Amino acid sequence: MTTIDLITVECLRGRLLAERQVSRSAKEEAELITRRRDSLALFSFLITLDRRGAVFSLAFSVICVWLKANLLKTDERAGETSERRDQIKGESREETQVSDEKA
Repeated sequence: MTTIDLITVECLRGRLLAERQVSRSAKEEAELITRRRDSLALFSFLITLDRRGAVFSLAFSVICVWLKANLLKTDERAGETSERRDQIKGESREETQVSDEKA
């Protein structure tokens, strides 16, 4: 082989090695991007679940507050009713006592 042939072979060999290195780097980068995409998809899914959970949690909290408020109103009404009933009973007792005194 002549020196020109050797230079050509060395040049081609260098280009082949460089292309292999670039190909290897591109493959590694593609795998990294794929792993990142999968991680982001999982993260997005978890965020969606978390948001849905937050919405359900918020709705549950609102319902609980509403129920509690209505139960308190019902209890207050029951208390007012019993107070009113006691008041009416007291008035009727007073009327009975006044009529007994008159008789």
